[in-house]
Amino acid sequence: MITTKKLLWLIAFSISFGFLECAVVIYLRLIYYPSGFTFPMVNFDLNILRTEILREISTLAILTTISNLSAITFYRKLAYFLLCFGIWDISYYCFLKIMINWPESLLSWDILFLIPIPWIGPVLAPCIISLTMILLSFVIMYFSQKKTLNKINLSEWIYLILGSILLILSFTAGSLKEIMQNFITSRSNMHLPYALTNNNIKDITENFSWVIFAIGEAMVLTGLILLINRLKKIRRPYRP
Repeated sequence: MITTKKLLWLIAFSISFGFLECAVVIYLRLIYYPSGFTFPMVNFDLNILRTEILREISTLAILTTISNLSAITFYRKLAYFLLCFGIWDISYYCFLKIMINWPESLLSWDILFLIPIPWIGPVLAPCIISLTMILLSFVIMYFSQKKTLNKINLSEWIYLILGSILLILSFTAGSLKEIMQNFITSRSNMHLPYALTNNNIKDITENFSWVIFAIGEAMVLTGLILLINRLKKIRRPYRP
């Protein structure tokens, strides 16, 4: 049963978790970027880098844990994970803007993840994805509550998964290119995020493709629309 009280607690958790993420990033920026965050990325201490990667893994584990504890069925767990992730990510940027007046605009560049390689892109892009995740979560919750969502069809999964892969590729294309160049020339500092080892951020940011991002987002939305249209045609059996 999806209740308003449960949703409010999940939203409160996600916003609080977003502030926690914001606080960690503020501390890191004060240590490594006392004059303000800019690219290229400075050389992190190896232990700090490992800690940051483990923190990102822990973040995903926490979001997965809270969604699993809040539901029984797979699709409701998925809905809660998407909801928490989307609100957490948007809250993170909102708190950064409030606390340190960053980002300057929605087109400011940011490092999104370091797992398994750096994800780099303008802030607007992850915000769009987060809003899409929240939308998908409410669609799943709505039709689950109406007892018409038994499964997501293969064609719908294909659109959702392939679209997500393209979205990830749009963020990681620059890092992948840098990895290939390092591999070919045997210039790899493995203890640093691969794409940022040689202060070559210009090439990385130029490799973010709004076209790939737009195609990936369109595919995800297509899968969402197909899901909605199919579920709207399903009627619950009459139970006197």
